[in-house]
Amino acid sequence: MNRLLMIWLATLAALCPADTFINKKTGETINGYVVSRMRGNDIQVRAEGKEPVYINLSQYRIQYNYIGRRSQIHTFSIKEPLELIAETDSLIAQLKEASDRGPYFILIEIDSPGADMELARRLSFAISELYCPTVAYISGGQYNGAFGETAIIALSCDKVYMKPLTSIGALPDYLATLVKMKKKEYPEPQILEWQLYVSELAKKKNRPELLARAMIEKDVQVIQVEDKEGKRLLIAPEAKTKEQKLIDTWASKDKLLRLMAVEAEKYGIADERTNTTADIYMSLKAQDAKIIPDRKTAKSRQAVIQTRKKLEAMLEPIKTLEKRSAELVERVDFWENEIKQANRIIGEEGYGKLGIGEYTSPYSRVDLIKFNEAMRQRDLALDELLGVLRDLANRYNRAIELIRNYPDLADRQAKLEGSLTSAQQTIEQIQGRKRYRY
Repeated sequence: MNRLLMIWLATLAALCPADTFINKKTGETINGYVVSRMRGNDIQVRAEGKEPVYINLSQYRIQYNYIGRRSQIHTFSIKEPLELIAETDSLIAQLKEASDRGPYFILIEIDSPGADMELARRLSFAISELYCPTVAYISGGQYNGAFGETAIIALSCDKVYMKPLTSIGALPDYLATLVKMKKKEYPEPQILEWQLYVSELAKKKNRPELLARAMIEKDVQVIQVEDKEGKRLLIAPEAKTKEQKLIDTWASKDKLLRLMAVEAEKYGIADERTNTTADIYMSLKAQDAKIIPDRKTAKSRQAVIQTRKKLEAMLEPIKTLEKRSAELVERVDFWENEIKQANRIIGEEGYGKLGIGEYTSPYSRVDLIKFNEAMRQRDLALDELLGVLRDLANRYNRAIELIRNYPDLADRQAKLEGSLTSAQQTIEQIQGRKRYRY
């Protein structure tokens, strides 16, 4: 199992955000907030009206409140499929920076059809490690919900609010046909690790583990039953008693779980339904706090998109040159074959021999003219090919330099580097050939 995951599972409970720290032995209290700076086993607390101090959290009883925190709310948003490494890295970095500023809480608005599994795990893990209260708001919009892996990102937060009529869980079929997302295949051990992570996350965040698992695991089944008092419950099929009446199957082996906002609130996946972020601020008694929106993550996303566009523009002339290169290779092969044919025909005529480089053949005077012409045409094609390959090598280098610092374009970089190596090797072969007079 991933070592980072094991550490998280072992320490999540101890890393809850809080602002009043009470020493278990002495009763001494510190009002402030934790920032992610370590000194040995101690972590820094920025105390109200004091210099920062370092404490061992295991020696303190921790109680959350606004005392010592800044009257701020840092807001973030996930409004598209989360598929970019750069965007995820930026989100993680900005979340950590926001947490270290000691705001009342961090709000993450989500309206997304899904995410790359590994990127979702990374972001979820980062949210869970923050020393600051976190709030997810499934705000509605283009997709009208938090679907797929972004549902788990929402469940990583301490509180989950949903706008009425939004959903959380499996991506609806109608959206699956409209949304273009990369399908990345992960090995089974990594998938099992993700499933374990989600299971443990639900437990630590006091969310229904069965329902969280049913949103990502096709083998998890969920049924709705009604007990004697008329109360409806969502349970695993094997948990059903004789006294409970089966109402419906909510998740089966071919159907992942998706809950509407009213259902999510009823069954403990969400805390509350609300129409606006202002309602959330009022509910959490933070209506007077300063709102600080994240702007850097959107810029990171746009930087990747713009770089992709620039790369596509650079690839157009490269494709033309690659096509010309392939044509010249065919021409070289043609004249090489003509040279070989001339050798064979001349050899059958039984005349004397004349050596021309690696080609040594008996020939007639007429055949010598044809032979020399074939050699000349071959070298002309090689000369042009050499120029094309040099141009390609320069363009490959410029394209590689453009995308070198973008991990989202690593596959394109690897392909370009392979093409560059091939071009350089061919250039060396052409430059090393012998030249002849005709």
